[in-house]
Amino acid sequence: RGGGGGGLRSGWRCGRKSTMGFSAFEVEIPEAGVKGARNCGGFFGGGQFAVYHLQVANGEKTWRLEKRYSDFEELHRQLMVKFWYMNLPELPGKTLFHLDEGVVQRRRKDLKDFLSKILAVPPLRFPTH
Repeated sequence: RGGGGGGLRSGWRCGRKSTMGFSAFEVEIPEAGVKGARNCGGFFGGGQFAVYHLQVANGEKTWRLEKRYSDFEELHRQLMVKFWYMNLPELPGKTLFHLDEGVVQRRRKDLKDFLSKILAVPPLRFPTH
């Protein structure tokens, strides 16, 4: 195991990669759930949010992270700024209303697919510098 992996709101670090590039990383999202009070926050369920439990592996090292959808939005934003000239995968859409288990699990799968597509982009997968 490689380490703690940061807290819920820890940032993404675009551009930091091993000497083998991002191709050496494997990402899974084995779990997701809803946190917060169901009846808090009014019409849009503002007291609830989904949390995604990621497992990232690079060789013998493994990190476990807990991320919210807004963290994925920030990752996507950072990638779009840094790699503006590339055709990067789209981030799955956000749900504005009630977060039920079905919605969260579908988004978990979509976010896993999004990360897999990011890791498969050739310039990110095999860096030239």
